[in-house]
Amino acid sequence: GIVMSHGSCASFWDGLVDHARLDVTVRYACLSPLQFDFSLLDIGLCLGSGVTIIFPNRANLKKPRLMVTELIQKQITHFSGVPTLWKMFLLVARNELKGLTTLKRISFAGEHFPKENMCEIANILGDIQFYNIYGQSESIACTFKVIDENDYRSSRPHLPVVKCQRDMDLVLVGDNGQ
Repeated sequence: GIVMSHGSCASFWDGLVDHARLDVTVRYACLSPLQFDFSLLDIGLCLGSGVTIIFPNRANLKKPRLMVTELIQKQITHFSGVPTLWKMFLLVARNELKGLTTLKRISFAGEHFPKENMCEIANILGDIQFYNIYGQSESIACTFKVIDENDYRSSRPHLPVVKCQRDMDLVLVGDNGQ
């Protein structure tokens, strides 16, 4: 495990709530297990924003069609999960994804989200936002970026990360230590 300070969590939640600006009508699905740092992101964001947090049945992760059906039934508007889940949904439950008409935003962190997968999802769901939350586990994360169509349909090889949230410094160090 990684120890996170109270100050890191409080600073992160404050920055995330301010940046995300969620409406109280949001129905936010969190698939992260509670021992995973990404669950802290979801819980803090939802409590700080006054939105409904929903914990779908994790057993359905082994049955992607059932998971997507559950998200549809619970009228999820925001989904938080690693990109690997979306790769699985595209592979196994592509037809079911068409029923996710209430979904407005997909939040992700912890791993690379291939732009071609974002394009596939956008082609199925239409007007969808991707929300990249990036940073090391010790600070939970330190950057927030809404990835729009110009980002995931561009010829650039990587998605933008942007500057870090307030109360944080982002330092890039090269192989030469500078």
